[in-house]
Amino acid sequence: MLSAIPLVVLFATAFLLSRAYVATDAGERLLGAVERLTGRRCRGLLLGHLGLSAALSAILPNAITALALTPMIPLLVDRFTYPDDRTRRRVTTGFAAATMWGANIGGMGSIVGSPANALLLVYVHASEIAGAERLNFLTWALFGIPTVALLCTVTFLLLRLALRADLAAAVRIEGRPAPLPVHRSQAQRRVFLLTAAFLGYWTASTALAMGLKPHDAYPAAASLAFGAWFCHALMIRRENGEPLLPLRSAAGRLPWRGFAFIALAVTVSLGATRVLGLDRAVGHIVDLAEGYGLAAWEIMLLLIVAVGLLTEIMSNTVVALVFFPVVHGAAAALELEPVAALVAVSLMSTVPFMSPTGAPSNAVVVGETRGIDYLLVVRLGFGLELLTAFALTMASLHVYPRVLGMAG
Repeated sequence: MLSAIPLVVLFATAFLLSRAYVATDAGERLLGAVERLTGRRCRGLLLGHLGLSAALSAILPNAITALALTPMIPLLVDRFTYPDDRTRRRVTTGFAAATMWGANIGGMGSIVGSPANALLLVYVHASEIAGAERLNFLTWALFGIPTVALLCTVTFLLLRLALRADLAAAVRIEGRPAPLPVHRSQAQRRVFLLTAAFLGYWTASTALAMGLKPHDAYPAAASLAFGAWFCHALMIRRENGEPLLPLRSAAGRLPWRGFAFIALAVTVSLGATRVLGLDRAVGHIVDLAEGYGLAAWEIMLLLIVAVGLLTEIMSNTVVALVFFPVVHGAAAALELEPVAALVAVSLMSTVPFMSPTGAPSNAVVVGETRGIDYLLVVRLGFGLELLTAFALTMASLHVYPRVLGMAG
């Protein structure tokens, strides 16, 4: 029970921090800073937006990142003029894809980056899998951040190649933005300071907790104290007459159409899982693969590809729940590190590149953005999906076990 308290506080503080980004438009200010670093051309802005989406999603849940960045897509597109509607549509698609894919890829970099990661933690602890205690904020970052960097690079190169002519045809509309009111600028700086405090606390606390016994109460007490201070700094402490995140802002400016899309996807996925018996079907596939004498890495690749393809048509959280017990059993039979194999499943379920129903972040972006060429998203996303499946399979066999072993 005590071990669950830090996780609850971690996800709660991440949600509140994400709402502060929305309430203060701090994400838009970050984008302005990224624009100054990457240049004023359309392709530079696309790279900056992709990187910002991934970076925010590494510390905030990917759906929350999509909530913060989706309203910026039309603002980004409107900074340029286009020779025709087709070019504008393709550029809009590029920024929408950068938001979706960046948020999903960034979710790999942190344990709070995706709901599937939270489900993984619940599963490994409830199943009492050996090595579950080594899975924490710090160890996840050690293998997650390099994965994010690699996939973001590949994603940008693919988008740039596919949209080269469209990005080159976009002409910048010159104009200086109006300066922010002083109190607004101060509020945004406070959000950035709280982000640094958030990262610093959770990195340090998980590093220190590695040397403690599972029943020690220190992590729970320290996390509750940090959570109380964080809530006070966000929602109670007043500057310029009101707190940084008033209660009305915590639930305000939410894209309800996107949420409705998410609810529909989850409902349909759960129904399909029960009617079709997907968990049993996947188990039979593993048995057949072993019967044909496939190597361990080939069986893992089949499972990871299956996770990716099913995530395109079903909710990623539902797919993760279906595959966790199947992959757990397969890892034991194949003499693989079970926690590492389950991490690969969780990561693969966070990156549906083709479907609007595969992840909450996809649903938010598609539900709130007009003018997306979705056939282009499907074509580019298919290649990214295959590459990601292979990379995660290799990592689950050779990289993740070593990183988790360092924490043992």
